[in-house]
Amino acid sequence: MTPLPIHYAEVQRMYAATVARGLRQLAITASEAGEGVSTIAYALARRAAAAGERTLLVEFNMFRPSLAARLGIQQKSAWQCDADASFAAMTEFPSIRLSLLPAPQGLSGLELIRFSDKRAMSDLFAAWRARFDVIICDCSAVNRTNKGNIAASSICEAGAAAILTVLAGQTPARRVAEAVTSLAESGITVTGTILNKRFDPSLYQELMREATRIEPFWPNIAKRIRRFTEKNRKVLS
Repeated sequence: MTPLPIHYAEVQRMYAATVARGLRQLAITASEAGEGVSTIAYALARRAAAAGERTLLVEFNMFRPSLAARLGIQQKSAWQCDADASFAAMTEFPSIRLSLLPAPQGLSGLELIRFSDKRAMSDLFAAWRARFDVIICDCSAVNRTNKGNIAASSICEAGAAAILTVLAGQTPARRVAEAVTSLAESGITVTGTILNKRFDPSLYQELMREATRIEPFWPNIAKRIRRFTEKNRKVLS
């Protein structure tokens, strides 16, 4: 996970459309794995903390947990769907008002079931809300179903707003539709969508491609486009 600088315009827009509008519990998910959920969740958590909000970032991604390893923090202790255990497992950074809770590990079947129990999850979130202003959850993909997952719908049922991440130009529309339908079947409405343009070509690349396309017909214009594009590469990339 390469952290996004919180001053980036994209992060500012995400923050303005979610936390700044009063959404205090967010479940960041996607239709497929690898769509940038962890990067976006971490960026939003840091941005909320920078605004003076006491912020908790919780990793519920049991399929591919990475928060501790990628941020270089130690898993302090194991935790289950229990407030006291979760508080003991948090890594806190009081100076920046941010706390991190890596994914629970080694859960038994019964312990895992508690994360799908609406009352247990509601009690857990209530305990977190008493200490934090903002709770951001890094969730597994909706369409990633296996016995070890904590479903994004269970987190949303505890009061978190569903924010769906879509990887532009990569995620098939049918998979996004399947994710929305799956959440709807659990009574969850997607509150917002974040379009991750990680693999979109830059303006520099688009102009160079256009110059190549028109070169057989208007070589002089193509040459001028290339000259302008190279001169302004830093701005256009």
